[in-house]
Amino acid sequence: MVFVVWLAAVLACGGGPPPEGAAPEAEAAVVVENLGFADVTMYAISATGNRVRLGQVTGSSTQRLSLPAYLVRGGERLRFLADPIGGREGPVSQELYVAPGETVSLTLPPR
Repeated sequence: MVFVVWLAAVLACGGGPPPEGAAPEAEAAVVVENLGFADVTMYAISATGNRVRLGQVTGSSTQRLSLPAYLVRGGERLRFLADPIGGREGPVSQELYVAPGETVSLTLPPR
């Protein structure tokens, strides 16, 4: 019963099993479309609150950033933080379930 409730909660967060045919070690990534002028440093925030730097995305550009394998293992809940360089701390995404082989797309609005 506990497993069914947990699985329903994970699926409600937009997650699910890894894509069909994806190996457990398949690379997961986040594609960030930065519509703002400021460059941002992107971080992944784990369910335990650990913040892992993924890389920088320049203003008015789109960048694909790989997620470290230890962050997604068999599928993990992550949030993403866009920290403007030389500015205040930026937006944090909702918690998303990310599995190996998946690509998450984020769009940062103009500021």
